[in-house]
Amino acid sequence: MTLVKEGEDINSKFNNLTNMSDGLVEKYARVIDRASPDFVHVKGFTSVGYARNRMGYDKQPWFCEVKDYAKKILEELEKKDARWKILGEDKRSCVIVLSRLEKKDMKIRKV
Repeated sequence: MTLVKEGEDINSKFNNLTNMSDGLVEKYARVIDRASPDFVHVKGFTSVGYARNRMGYDKQPWFCEVKDYAKKILEELEKKDARWKILGEDKRSCVIVLSRLEKKDMKIRKV
């Protein structure tokens, strides 16, 4: 899941584009619950390459914003399954990993 925050550049046509509103938290949790994944990466949008032509740096959420939003999703997920937790995070990559498994159980499994 890649998060994009509301922009500050009023001249940008993507200024109001965001997927980090509080109104979406419950919907994300419902989708995640339905999909029943073992883990979810919650990460921040990065304005690099061609993306810079569409959305600027003001659309990039800070790590603390990504973590706060991931915690909101986690709170909703825990209502259905108490095993959900923050399994890992990397500030440099601006990513939080939510999982219902323990680290020792995170293995590539043959299907």
